[in-house]
Amino acid sequence: MVGGGSERQLLYLLRGLDRSRFEVFLYLLYPEGPLMVQIPDDVLQTSFWGSRSVPKINWPGRFHREQVRDLADTIARWKIDVTYDRLFHTAMINGPASMRTKCPRISTIVSPPSHDLPHAEKRFVWLKRRLLARSYLQAERLLAVSSTTADDASHYYHIPRDRFEVVPSAVDLVRIDALASESSEPLPKECFHVISIGRLSSEKGHATLLAGFARFIELTHAPSLLHIVGDGPLRSELESQAEHLAIRQITRFYGHLDNPYALLSQCNIVVLPSHYEGMPNVVLEGMACRVPVLATATAGAASELLGNGTRGVIIDAPRPDWIASALLDCWKHPAVWLSRIESARRYVEQHHDLPRWLAAMESILLQTAIRQRSE
Repeated sequence: MVGGGSERQLLYLLRGLDRSRFEVFLYLLYPEGPLMVQIPDDVLQTSFWGSRSVPKINWPGRFHREQVRDLADTIARWKIDVTYDRLFHTAMINGPASMRTKCPRISTIVSPPSHDLPHAEKRFVWLKRRLLARSYLQAERLLAVSSTTADDASHYYHIPRDRFEVVPSAVDLVRIDALASESSEPLPKECFHVISIGRLSSEKGHATLLAGFARFIELTHAPSLLHIVGDGPLRSELESQAEHLAIRQITRFYGHLDNPYALLSQCNIVVLPSHYEGMPNVVLEGMACRVPVLATATAGAASELLGNGTRGVIIDAPRPDWIASALLDCWKHPAVWLSRIESARRYVEQHHDLPRWLAAMESILLQTAIRQRSE
């Protein structure tokens, strides 16, 4: 539960499912991460590595087989009626475990796999692609967070496109509005504030953002601050890059924030420089907080969310000069960028509201479990 978009969406389910109809269980590989404290007390938890230590001797496939066996035993012990997974790591385990126990399964694909799988996995990618294709084909309901992701997954895994149901990610507007209004350290009014929120890993494009921000400073010498919220394996490398670019004094690295919205709502622009995404939650959150959004067209559904430029600004690729140019335009013409924020907020209210998403997910879960019982 490291704080990514999928983990936050999972928390919505854990907190929001109607307890008069659902008893909720959570199976984790690693019982760690800043979001662990937000798991409701009535959710029964277990984890694969919670009571194990890594053995000295390993061989290909050993952990996978043990994890499948452990999850299958857990499904049987808890008498689970339906399972749900959101990440390909868990789909690779939950697929065979659910088949072994004849438990119906729902799976969501959250990122375009043609980018996500080769980026995340360095060994046996071809084999994992085959295992995942089989796993997703065996799911009773196969969901995708965007049409872009569904199209990519259909092509990559050779799964008929009509097997996919698009269920966009949700935003808890009530909670975001409340957190955004919480008192926090006010940002200096004289500065132009740029913010990026996300895991500090290569696909998120922070290195490009730093270079683009440095170029913007060279062009304008404007009093500015870059706020980077999130943690990950590249943090020290990105801090060194900021030092090398001579912007370290005007770049703040926060790590994980329990409430990023009080900071986000004060900024002039939120930037998503990702190389790929499925349904970028930070774009939805920026739109919800009425902050102008800049995103790359390569970032999955960002173009769809931003109405091809009517609710935010899209650049074709994460390039430093294009980011610098867009920042310059926002700094020079803030009224133009602010003119889009009300339309962006209405779009989130109409298409990504949490109660509507929870109702859809509850219906899918119940239909899947009931259909299995009747067969």
